Amino acid sequence: MGGGAGREKVADGLRRVSPRVLVVDDDGDLAEMLAKTLRREGAEVTVSGTVAAAIAAIGRLGWDVLICDLGLPDGSGTAVLRDARSRLGRDCKLVVSSGQDPDVVAGAAADTGADAILLKPYGSDDVEVLLRALTPTGT
Repeated sequence: MGGGAGREKVADGLRRVSPRVLVVDDDGDLAEMLAKTLRREGAEVTVSGTVAAAIAAIGRLGWDVLICDLGLPDGSGTAVLRDARSRLGRDCKLVVSSGQDPDVVAGAAADTGADAILLKPYGSDDVEVLLRALTPTGT
């Protein structure tokens, strides 16, 4: 249910796939900046602010990319990442997003099988590069 889940769009005679991205972060301002940047890059984005909402969202749609903060109000983002990896397999690219110590973030990424790390604070340029790297046939 993972990769290739996005919708096809045709522009200039070329078919492009809009990646579906689930953003999991309880910082509303940051999540909206991230979602806005991803949408500008052509992604379809859903934002969840809790572990419970994210796990429910994982079951509803196929996701191409999941970007998840480690510190959430109702638990750890590692639970979300593990659930996504278990249910969606390797087709869904997992990204650990956190402002914690880089060694802690790297450990969480390794423990959950994440594909990338997005250290806070980050800017829109970082997000654009990450999306392009994770979805080479996408936008």
